[in-house]
Amino acid sequence: MKRRNRRIIPVGRTLSVLLALCCFVFGSCGAGETADAETEAKDYAAPIIKGVPSELRIPVGGEADLMEGVSAHDTVDGDVDVELDDSELRTDKPGHYQVRYTAKDRAGNKAEKTLFVTVSNWDGVPADPAAVDGMIGEIAGSILTDAMSERERAEAVYDWISEHIRYRADFETLEYMSEGIKTGDHATAAYFGLTKGYGACWTFYTVSELLLTRAGLENRMIRRSTPSHYWNLVRVDGEWFHFDTTPSITDPDRRVFLLTDAELAEYNGEDGYYVFDPSLYPPRHED
Repeated sequence: MKRRNRRIIPVGRTLSVLLALCCFVFGSCGAGETADAETEAKDYAAPIIKGVPSELRIPVGGEADLMEGVSAHDTVDGDVDVELDDSELRTDKPGHYQVRYTAKDRAGNKAEKTLFVTVSNWDGVPADPAAVDGMIGEIAGSILTDAMSERERAEAVYDWISEHIRYRADFETLEYMSEGIKTGDHATAAYFGLTKGYGACWTFYTVSELLLTRAGLENRMIRRSTPSHYWNLVRVDGEWFHFDTTPSITDPDRRVFLLTDAELAEYNGEDGYYVFDPSLYPPRHED
């Protein structure tokens, strides 16, 4: 009687083969789910910082809670801490400063925001136009008479400003100037010059504008082609002339009083100080 040799296949191996066959027939046996889980576990998104204003104004010597209303949230970690770097900020000195906010999640993703802080003696409140008008009226009453010609009235205005307001271009002055130009607020710039006794070109322009108007002289603003200098055109005896009460640092004797274009051009020098677009303004008096 012959004995048949039976081949015994280990159960574990049999299961492995069956499992492999199932994976081949029906799919990847959960490999996709594992990959998806790994993908979901990875965090590439930085937290979102909220509540940081674009800019802030603080009076000199004042205080502000720079963290008030500031928070950060991450889609994976939830709420996360916000770090504040205000090492550059000096509230005892007028100027522009930057404050930085940083938030980081557990995956190392980092978010940053910057707050621009202005420290100033000016609280941002505009001057009362009626109060400024009263000041202009008092000055006009002290320097103008009905018997004056138009030229004499213009000269009285020019001389008063030259004697009572000096040039100064520190941070505070330039802030008033930039705010006035941006908002078109002439009264506040004039108030600054009349009460402080100094100012930049915008101050001189606005005080001149208000006094010339009170003197009954038509006038308008003129701006250099490359910005940051402003002066007046004034109409005297039917003709338009240049009128700039801003004193020159390099040429103290310069007197831009009722000058023609040709006369004004003599002060241009290499920097083109009085270069402007003639087509934007009324025709000026010619020699």
